Amino acid sequence: MPSYYARTALQIIDGAFRLCLDYRGSGADGRIWKRTEALDEFNFTLIDLAKNTGILRGTQLIQIVAGTNIYNLPTDCIRPTRFVMNGDLSGEFLLPTSMTRVDLLRMPMTPQGNPRRFYKEFLAPNQIGFMPVPSQSGATVTGTTDLTDTLGNVQVWYIRVPTVVTGTASYPDLGIPEFIHLWIKYGVAARMCMYSKTKIHQEKLKRFTLVWRMAVNRVKRLGMWQGPIQEVRPL
Repeated sequence: MPSYYARTALQIIDGAFRLCLDYRGSGADGRIWKRTEALDEFNFTLIDLAKNTGILRGTQLIQIVAGTNIYNLPTDCIRPTRFVMNGDLSGEFLLPTSMTRVDLLRMPMTPQGNPRRFYKEFLAPNQIGFMPVPSQSGATVTGTTDLTDTLGNVQVWYIRVPTVVTGTASYPDLGIPEFIHLWIKYGVAARMCMYSKTKIHQEKLKRFTLVWRMAVNRVKRLGMWQGPIQEVRPL
C-alpha cells in the first residue's frame, strides 16, 4: 500500500502546473501547457532520474547459441553493469574488453569455448558481444526458477528504464523511492519551462532545475548501495 509520501501522476502534474503558474483545476489543461504534454514530461523526468541515479535495476538471462557472439540486450536496459557466465553470482564474471584489444591479441573469431569477456565497440546500442565466440549452446531457458536454465548462459544485470505511466491515477515505477515523489514535480516543471521563452519561466527553469538536481543526488546516494551505477567499460 502506498505510504504517506506517495503521489500519483495526477498529484505530481498538478503540482508542476502550480509551480509554472498555469494551474486551472485538477486534471484540466493549463493556459500554456496541455495535460498530455505534461504527462510526457513526467515520464521523461522519471527516465532522467533512472539514468542519473541507477535506482532501477533489472536482470535477465541471455541464452547462448554456439557460434554466435552478438546478442540483444533487454529492451528496458539503459546500461549494463555486469555479466556473469552460468547465470547466478557464483558463476564467472565476464571482463570488459574492446575490439582494439581483440585485434592486438589476435583473438580468433571462431568458436573457442565459453565467453570470458564482453565488448560493445562497433555494435548497435542494444547489442552486446562476447569473446571468445561460444563453442557450445547454453541450456534451454524455460523461464522457470530452475538453476539449470543458467548453465552455459550469461546473466546480465543492468539499470533499467522506469515503467511508462499512461494514466494519471497511476503511481511512478514501484522501484522509485516514495520519499522522492514530493520532488518529482520540480523535474516536470523544469522540463515544461524549457519550452517557454518568457523571463519568469526562464528564471523558474533555473530554480526548479537546481532543486531537482539536489533531489536526484539524494536518490543517487541510495542507488550506490545497490552496486555500480556506471556502465562497465573496457580495461
